[in-house]
Amino acid sequence: MNLHGCIQEGYIKKDNSAPIRVENSLKLAEKFLKAAVKNLEIKENTMGEIAAYNSVFHSLRALLFSRGYKERSHYCLMVAVEELFPELLHDHIQALHRVRMRRHQVQYDGIEVSEEEVRMVINLAREILEKIRNFLR
Repeated sequence: MNLHGCIQEGYIKKDNSAPIRVENSLKLAEKFLKAAVKNLEIKENTMGEIAAYNSVFHSLRALLFSRGYKERSHYCLMVAVEELFPELLHDHIQALHRVRMRRHQVQYDGIEVSEEEVRMVINLAREILEKIRNFLR
């Protein structure tokens, strides 16, 4: 599905109040990133990975909010960001989709999470947050 399909299906919607939610979404991304690091320190890999993914999710939402949209689908959020900001995250798109699918497996199927995996998602979350913050300034 592409952005047009996500809009047609109601997974991405126009929201005039979305731009005022940008800063809060970035703060949430930072909060989840810190939680991911703390969970890694105590070897709580599952919660660390979920928190790191949530950081990525809120960073991407900030981008979408900046264009006056809100999301109702993790997949469509990534599709929208990919289409609306093609140059910004082009070298991260595959990794973003991978961690989205992985988070789903972790949260709903209970698959095990390695320390290496958590570190990778934390590093991705940190990089995405920094890139998006710089872009939105």
